[in-house]
Amino acid sequence: MTNYMSNELRLLMAISRNLPRIRGSGRAARLIQRIYNRRKRDRVQADVLGFTMDLDPSESVDGILLFAPALYDYREFRILKRLLKPGDVFLDAGANIGIYTMIASRLVNHGGRVISVEAGSMNADCLRTNCKLNKIENVTILQAGLSDKIEELELACSDYGNRSGNSFLKSSSITERVPCMPLLDMLLSANVNRIDGAKFDIEGFEFRVLDTFFKASPPAHLLPRFFVFEHNQALAERSGGDVRSLLAENGYEVSFITDQNYLAVRSPAGPATGPFPQNDASL
Repeated sequence: MTNYMSNELRLLMAISRNLPRIRGSGRAARLIQRIYNRRKRDRVQADVLGFTMDLDPSESVDGILLFAPALYDYREFRILKRLLKPGDVFLDAGANIGIYTMIASRLVNHGGRVISVEAGSMNADCLRTNCKLNKIENVTILQAGLSDKIEELELACSDYGNRSGNSFLKSSSITERVPCMPLLDMLLSANVNRIDGAKFDIEGFEFRVLDTFFKASPPAHLLPRFFVFEHNQALAERSGGDVRSLLAENGYEVSFITDQNYLAVRSPAGPATGPFPQNDASL
């Protein structure tokens, strides 16, 4: 870990962090990241959306947070700012290195709580480091996997610079055994008395975990008002079902955000079904 920033890195960041939110800016930021990573680089601490984060420039998520944080999931963060309020409890399932966790922590404030679940040991270590760097005290980090039953699974860890893509449904030359449990069991064991909002990015396991959760008939206070979630089409055949339809069937109105991400808001009118819009200009 290092705090040192070379002049080269400062110059590249000055360019990439001023890219506008227009088509092509993300590709430009990735190109700048590749230029910087033409040789092996040390980790670096940098300001990311008002937080200090310890980042690996060669990693996919770390890299975009280092070089163009304003481009990363900004629509999703806008949703969190709109729907989370002080005192809320937020579940970050698939927390990775913690940017959603930290933003939610700031929004729910000292009276609220964030439950961050991360299966990968390296990601969980980075998550702890980033929370410590920012003196965040309202986050509970659970290093474990979510599944449809209590079991131990082999986590395929990225060997190509994208540890946010670690998955129980993929294969890799790098793996680790991870203890897993159903969502309701995990919440109860962590003494979570309510969930107001949730983000799910668990690489294809969303349907399996949430289907079991809903079938367990959780108490109303553990049913989030909203979900921000990923629907990974590449893993759809192995996922067990369509999480978008599952949420709609359980009383949520589902709308498309961008890329593979969706928003589901609990509907007072009760269960609904798709189709799912492919754009929401209001977000």
